[in-house]
Amino acid sequence: MGRPTVLLVDDNRDLVRFLERLMADAGWDLQAAESATEARRLVAEKKPDAALLDYMLPDASGAELGVELLQSVPQMVVIVMTGSVLDPEEEALCEEHDFPVLRKPFLGSDLVNLIRGRLEGRQEAGGAASRSAGDIEAAQGKALTVFISYSHRDEVWRRRLDQHLSTLKHMGIIHSWHDREIVAGDDFGGAVDRYLNLADLILLLISPDFLGSDYCYHKEMTRALERHQRQEAHVIPVIVRPCDWEKAPFSHLQAVPKDGKAITLWANKDQALMDAAKSIRRAAEELSASVRRR
Repeated sequence: MGRPTVLLVDDNRDLVRFLERLMADAGWDLQAAESATEARRLVAEKKPDAALLDYMLPDASGAELGVELLQSVPQMVVIVMTGSVLDPEEEALCEEHDFPVLRKPFLGSDLVNLIRGRLEGRQEAGGAASRSAGDIEAAQGKALTVFISYSHRDEVWRRRLDQHLSTLKHMGIIHSWHDREIVAGDDFGGAVDRYLNLADLILLLISPDFLGSDYCYHKEMTRALERHQRQEAHVIPVIVRPCDWEKAPFSHLQAVPKDGKAITLWANKDQALMDAAKSIRRAAEELSASVRRR
């Protein structure tokens, strides 16, 4: 793999000069544009690995431009920079597409660490997508298989939770699987059944859409709870959005985050995800220890 390319879209010349030195020190190439129009051209030519977009551009908003650029380079890391408060619509757009918002002024080290972490996460996700069921079965002696059951309307929360579980992956304690890893042409239902029956730990991402989905509720959740009852797997409900789940079949299980408070109700969403991830880590460590004792 060659040197990563980072696109900067900002008309502040001082910032461009600062980031040119910063990117060079990090071993990355920087391509700079002052407008959305110029950025579109560079993306088409260079296919950058990451994009740093100023929130207030002369011909577009950074968040809207980021969504547009992802259509050309779906795996590109997009970061929105701002020195002001984002409009609620723009903030929701960043949250929906998992765009980190970097407040100006910022430390160079914070930016480098953010980009590096996101690039490593994308590489890890790409490697995970190429895993076969045989690869996972072969790895089960080393790491627990985590199956993530969710509504596609909650995909942004599935991605963000998966990122908070990265430490467990790096430690070799878990590897996760979800239906987005199914290769085109594969039997969707067969793949889901196979991985659901292989899983050691099953996360149910609970929301109104999850409860309203026949597939999530009657197929994945029902099978997960059957395996939990037989002590073949451990099920953890992750409350993503507010909904009436107190009488659901899984309501007797300990839900995360703390007190079963939905992630979207927390003022700091990363704090909620971290709280959930810590509980999942403890469960995974206990489960991993019990598996090794067998």
